[in-house]
Amino acid sequence: MSGTKTKVKREPIEVEDDSAPDDGDFTLEDQLYDHLAIPESAMRLYRERFSVEMLSGREVELRNAVEFVFSHIEKEKVVPTPEVIEYETGAPFEAPKTEIGWLIEKIRDRHKRNKTKEVLTAAARKASSAPDEALNLAVSSLSELQALTAPRVHELSTRDWGVRLEAYRQRVLAGSSVGYSFGWEEVDRHIGGLKQGEVAYVIGRPKRFKSWMLLKSAVEVAMHPVKPGRAVLFSLEMTEQVMFDRYMCMAAGVNYKHFVDGVLDAQDQKIMAECQEEIDENPDASNLIIAHPPQSQRTVQGLRQYALEHGADVIYIDQLSFVKSTRAVPADKRHLEIEYINEDLREAAQDFPIYIAAQFNREAANLGEMADLSKIGLSDSIGQKADILLGLYQNKDMRENKILEFGVIEARNYGIHRWEIGINFDHTSFKIDSKKMDF
Repeated sequence: MSGTKTKVKREPIEVEDDSAPDDGDFTLEDQLYDHLAIPESAMRLYRERFSVEMLSGREVELRNAVEFVFSHIEKEKVVPTPEVIEYETGAPFEAPKTEIGWLIEKIRDRHKRNKTKEVLTAAARKASSAPDEALNLAVSSLSELQALTAPRVHELSTRDWGVRLEAYRQRVLAGSSVGYSFGWEEVDRHIGGLKQGEVAYVIGRPKRFKSWMLLKSAVEVAMHPVKPGRAVLFSLEMTEQVMFDRYMCMAAGVNYKHFVDGVLDAQDQKIMAECQEEIDENPDASNLIIAHPPQSQRTVQGLRQYALEHGADVIYIDQLSFVKSTRAVPADKRHLEIEYINEDLREAAQDFPIYIAAQFNREAANLGEMADLSKIGLSDSIGQKADILLGLYQNKDMRENKILEFGVIEARNYGIHRWEIGINFDHTSFKIDSKKMDF
């Protein structure tokens, strides 16, 4: 191939569907090519066994580029550098305008829609003269289409051994073996942070700071000096205004109660103004989004789509009791609906880690210590499906002394640890005072 650096012209694909992006500045194929320069995106395509058959027949350069990247991964166990791909294709990269998970789904949906129309049209032509042949054609063709477009993100085979081992080495070398922050360095050191593919719960009785725990993590992720990320927090219980006011006070370190009551002193008002200036000058100021979606969009699928469109690295859901399932469930079978929701959360976590708040049942209120799995409300599936279960506990004395116990109830890969957190609403802060115990 040519080694020149001129952008290969890709004409927009003419398809009769509504899945193409509304932005006329790019096509799905343009975006796919640009994502090849991002190692995580290229590896995601490889992991999903993305098929070039879903691309337009006119996209010869793109097909060759995808196949070259996959071949390189097979041989070298790592994604080729953008410079190597550019040399092979002769086309420079631009920054993608889409998220890779969203893009893959759009290309799959387009291919399924167009091919289904073709198959059904061909079968319909045969139906009057050879109905059995038409039926066999439709069934076999649609089965092949389903196999081609089915997500493979959950699949690994022996061919992935070297790739996974090299990914481990690269992750350790890059110092990125820890996920996004739970809000405190001490906690992250013990349970590894929020990682893609994992669902974490924070569980407590009502008015025990669950929302604050989610917000603390989201603020730390958005402002982290080493591993910042785009955090999307779905405030389903409180309005986005209330949650955003909490965020401003936490980020600036001013008195939240005074802010709510409209009595901030001159010093706090000065701090808020300075914080605004810093945010206005910060290119990463949009790293935190707080959303209060309408009832119709409070399914895991709806929240996931919103997060994908906004390029989320981590999503937070406050809280589980306000999430709905897309599957019809009788009103008296809420536990079954929660099971479906947890299944959907496990699926969505393949795109980003999920941190979600839930509640202990009423029995936990009478305990003199942190509750266990048996006291989680709504459904046993929470304990069964979650990767990390974090709990909150506070008795009357702790409440008076502004102390909160926070820690691991159960986790798939980590030991049980507990910390005591000091609560200071004069500066809207939650700081670990001590490590309480290990188990």
